[in-house]
Amino acid sequence: MLIIAHRGVTEDALENSWSSFHQAVHKGCHRIELDVMLTKDHVPIVMHDYTLNRTCMSTGSVSKLSYSQIKEVRLKNGEPIPLFSEVVEKLTPKIEINAELKGSSSKIAEVVGKVISNSPFKDRIIVSSFSETPLLYFKNHFPNVKRAVLWGYDTLRAHPLYFFNPNWFLRNCGTNIFHPEADLLSSTLLNRINIKDLVIYPWVPMQGEDTNDPYKLWEKMLKLKIDGLCTNKPTQLKKFLSGKGKHYE
Repeated sequence: MLIIAHRGVTEDALENSWSSFHQAVHKGCHRIELDVMLTKDHVPIVMHDYTLNRTCMSTGSVSKLSYSQIKEVRLKNGEPIPLFSEVVEKLTPKIEINAELKGSSSKIAEVVGKVISNSPFKDRIIVSSFSETPLLYFKNHFPNVKRAVLWGYDTLRAHPLYFFNPNWFLRNCGTNIFHPEADLLSSTLLNRINIKDLVIYPWVPMQGEDTNDPYKLWEKMLKLKIDGLCTNKPTQLKKFLSGKGKHYE
């Protein structure tokens, strides 16, 4: 099971920050999941929320600020907001990246696709989205970039048809990489998905493993034989998988 650090190692550092990414490399994670959105002038940056309010020392909407303005903003740990192209350049020689595309436009796919296509390590990058629009853009314009369908309660709100039949979602986007919300994953669901060589990387909401017993969830993932887990507790998961976790003491 690959250990995928959700927004970096947030056990020790601020999410989507250089510190959290460096911790992921240092602690031997296999992949970093991070979020990408566009500034007003269409520069891709690493940020989860559509506003700066929660993780930055400033406030404001990302889509209404130019990159020259974003460059002056500091995260609450004092670091600058990571530029996606710099993340690709500095991290992909060391670790894989899963870039979640925020929003549902083809523009973000166009911009992010150009960044990835210029990387000598493009094979270490997966792009994922809850929306078919950016994934279809990648399918048609950057077919060699790996893409993944994100699926969960957000899918139910945005596209009920795809929530009740993720098989259609995967087929329409031309991919076999499935990123389901971990709590919703079951053998029944997987049996309904008729996709050849299905690759499964579930994800856990930021508070998921804090409010639930993580060991119970991790054992469920092992039984389902998933390929990797996007986790908020990569250090603990690594110990668990090595036989040094709670249930193996």
